[in-house]
Amino acid sequence: IRLYGLLMRESWPSMSFDALRAITFHHDYELALREVAGVGRDAPTPTKEASGFSVGMMVQVPDGVHVVMHESVALGLVSDDPKTCDWAQHVVRHELCHVDDFTFKKSLIEKHPDKSSFSGFESHMAPLAESLWDEFYANAYSAGAWSDPRLSLDLLRDAIPSLHAEVVEAIIAYRSSSDLPQLLAFAAPKVRFAAQCFGYAAGAIAARSTTLEQEAPEEYGMLQRLGLVDAWEKCFDTLHELDRKRPNWASGVRLADL
Repeated sequence: IRLYGLLMRESWPSMSFDALRAITFHHDYELALREVAGVGRDAPTPTKEASGFSVGMMVQVPDGVHVVMHESVALGLVSDDPKTCDWAQHVVRHELCHVDDFTFKKSLIEKHPDKSSFSGFESHMAPLAESLWDEFYANAYSAGAWSDPRLSLDLLRDAIPSLHAEVVEAIIAYRSSSDLPQLLAFAAPKVRFAAQCFGYAAGAIAARSTTLEQEAPEEYGMLQRLGLVDAWEKCFDTLHELDRKRPNWASGVRLADL
């Protein structure tokens, strides 16, 4: 893992893993997340959608971050199967990218605390923008010959249609029930997962310097049928522009562009 970190810094000297305090591999992934979060603190919730399976997550701790991964990643790193080893390497690099981006945004907060919080409507949309950006950045900068972009594109293909149908159905039910808290409790995690799926795919596409239409016409057609291709293209273009300007960000509030 140290070697991967050194290789990443060789490619991108500005990368920093200073906030990383520990890495844990565990056979009981959710238990490890709870233990690392500590008593009295909410543990991050891994993706539980049918089409999404989380094997790695960064947990914020008082003095930095702690990366937790399922033991399958550690076993993959020493596997004799090249595809399994490549998958594990991508997961580790992906989580290290999350650490780097956390370190970067933390430094912005320390420099400009007065410019580091969302307000009004943007505060409600910030979790979606952050999910979209975080997965885009981590997938774009962890990609290499060891990466399989189809994993992210298959997730987009498999997840978005069902998420779209479930949220639309919930909105229709709300028209009769008028229970807004119930609608939000159901829809918010669904839409956030959709944002993550967009981010994963956008990062994989950006790393290959292509477009979704060129790389994955089937997935592009799916978004067209659902009326989401305009949302995809706006998100992709905005992510690309944010990434281009990232060295000059004044604060993490730049994600409001999303």
